[in-house]
Amino acid sequence: MRKDDPLIAIDVDDPDAAPEWIDDLPDTRRHSSPHGDGYHLLFKINDTTGIGNGDLPRDSGELRAENQYIVAPGSRCDCDSDECSGRYTISDERPIATITDDDDLD
Repeated sequence: MRKDDPLIAIDVDDPDAAPEWIDDLPDTRRHSSPHGDGYHLLFKINDTTGIGNGDLPRDSGELRAENQYIVAPGSRCDCDSDECSGRYTISDERPIATITDDDDLD
């Protein structure tokens, strides 16, 4: 994701600790991670949202926006543990939703 790119990703590493507002966001494209129950939610933003990079509460993940990246579906992760080996996959292939100023990310 570049500074002038309207695409952001919410990278959820621990769904049990993720903030409740994630459930209130519009349905969007979702990628599953081979690391436990982790996932990525992809969104478009308008240029007035002011969304930047940051950590989600309770070490549950990260917000990736400016000069950040996520590992995409089709990529494979190999490590010494079965808990993190596998492929990133598309778990919800719907179109990427747009977040507006009305969506609360706090």
